Amino acid sequence: MLLTASQTSKSFCPWLILLLVLLSDLPCSRASQSGDWLINPAPFAAKITVSADGREINLANGLVRRVIRLKPDAATVAFDNFMTGDSLLRSVRAEARLELNGKKLEVGGLLGQPIHNYLSPAWREQLTADPSACRFIRFTTGRTESRFAWQKRHEWLTDDPPWPPPGASLTLFFETPSDFGPATVEVHYEIYDGLPLISKWLIVRNPSARAIRLNSLTVEQMALVEAESVVEGAAAIFRGVQICLPMPRRSRLGAVIARFF
Repeated sequence: MLLTASQTSKSFCPWLILLLVLLSDLPCSRASQSGDWLINPAPFAAKITVSADGREINLANGLVRRVIRLKPDAATVAFDNFMTGDSLLRSVRAEARLELNGKKLEVGGLLGQPIHNYLSPAWREQLTADPSACRFIRFTTGRTESRFAWQKRHEWLTDDPPWPPPGASLTLFFETPSDFGPATVEVHYEIYDGLPLISKWLIVRNPSARAIRLNSLTVEQMALVEAESVVEGAAAIFRGVQICLPMPRRSRLGAVIARFF
């Protein structure tokens, strides 16, 4: 794909980040303390907040949370399931990957994690930026926006749901290395009210007259704890049924729902 000044490459992955519908109900769960989101989603409002020192930004709605480190570069450093109290992320990765003009590029990311089996919050301060990656420069926040005009079929609906789904949005802006001129990468996130869901997509912009070839891209890469790995305790604790949900043909990604009994 060639990107010129009049073109923008968009990659939409609206179901990308784990539709976390786990049938566990642990007493420590923040979600369980507020009620069942399937019955009353009202308490689970989506919010995006910046830490007091400006080094991290949180996307959370009481059901799931994603924490992105902003300095010295942008990278996800926590991904939590509040419905079960589980911390899912075990290792830091770049926010995305691109191949431009045949050269592979990381989008953000942090280096220096000493062990990749788990991620300790104490290590965050020692992580360093990747000098060869696209560098984070700024961010914006807002509310969710319609990506297309949804024609509601009221005869199929029991109520009149709002469109777009209410929630909060975050956009991270990255600049590419000097080899690619003024080309920029935007990483977009949306988190929704009352749903354990975060969506993510990329936009690559080339405002120059020189064409840039987008060879490939990876919208998301996360090193997560394996939900069914037997680490300790009886094997029966970890048994479950894993269901793979196919994505549209245009996407190579899939979503997984893990159900535990």
